[in-house]
Amino acid sequence: ARAVKAAKCLDGMKVGQVGGSFAGMGDFLAGEDAMARLGVKTVVCDGNELAALRDSVTEAEIRAEYEKDCAENGAGAFTFEQYAYAERVGLAIRKWIENNALSAFTMTFLSAGKVGGFDTMPFSESSKAMARGIGYAGEGDVLTAALVGALSKTFPKVNFTEMFCPD
Repeated sequence: ARAVKAAKCLDGMKVGQVGGSFAGMGDFLAGEDAMARLGVKTVVCDGNELAALRDSVTEAEIRAEYEKDCAENGAGAFTFEQYAYAERVGLAIRKWIENNALSAFTMTFLSAGKVGGFDTMPFSESSKAMARGIGYAGEGDVLTAALVGALSKTFPKVNFTEMFCPD
């Protein structure tokens, strides 16, 4: 029953993509027809939009997130300045997810520093998003991000791990 529910969650799902797909990773690419049959719509992030969102993040927003993460997740091991560098992009990604009502998203690490507003990989925000039930996958993998998003709606604590990271 949960699997059926997860499959139904794909229909109408919006998945955000930042930085395109990782070159040479064709094993996870699904054509527009296949994604349409699943009911998944890809929302491609415009670098200008993300840059504007990044610039709209206030120091007070970052400070509030820092204090929360210090209390809950041990972020105190980092100075506020170290934390703020990545968190500004992370909070911009969070705003983009909210503004576009996304159920999942994916980012390509090689695009960090090349796409407007995407100065660094906000891995912390990827983890926080999954904790909030937002699907995530790396390297522009819209299909896996959608799957993680759908599973998050029916199974508690679904996660994504890059296969090469444990290696």
